[in-house]
Amino acid sequence: MPLRNMTYEQFDNKIKRLIAELSYSNQINFSLSICKKLFFDYEVYSKANNYNIEEINDLLMAVEIITPDTEDFDECRYSLNVSCAVIELLNFVRDKKSERVYSVSTMLMDTVEFKIQEISDFAPDQVGQHPLMIETRNWLLNLTQ
Repeated sequence: MPLRNMTYEQFDNKIKRLIAELSYSNQINFSLSICKKLFFDYEVYSKANNYNIEEINDLLMAVEIITPDTEDFDECRYSLNVSCAVIELLNFVRDKKSERVYSVSTMLMDTVEFKIQEISDFAPDQVGQHPLMIETRNWLLNLTQ
C-alpha cells in the first residue's frame, strides 16, 4: 500500500514490524540517524529559550559515572572509548570546539587499532596499512563530505 494511503495505525504497525526485523546494530543505526535528524530542533529550542547548559553538564556527569575505569576492569578499552566519545560529543554541544569532534574520531581510530592488534601480527607502526584501518580512514573522510 502506498504510504500516502496509509492510516497512522497502518504505518505504526508497519514501522514496528520493520524495526523488530532489523538486527541489533541496524536498530542502533536507525536510532542514531533519528537522533541526528532531531538534534537540530533541540539546538533551535536551546538557543531560543536560553537553555540552561547545566542539563548538558548533568548528562556529562551521568556518562562519566558509567564510564569504565581501566584500573577496575582489564578489558574495558572499547567501552572506555565509546564513553569518552560520548563525553566529547556532549562537550562539543556545550562549547562548540571542533577539536572535540576530532577527539571523537580518534576514539574510533584507537578502537580500530586495538582490534587490529588483537587479530593480526601487524607491528604498531604498520597498523595504518591494515585493510581495516584503511577502510576506517576512508569512512571518516567520507563523513566529512
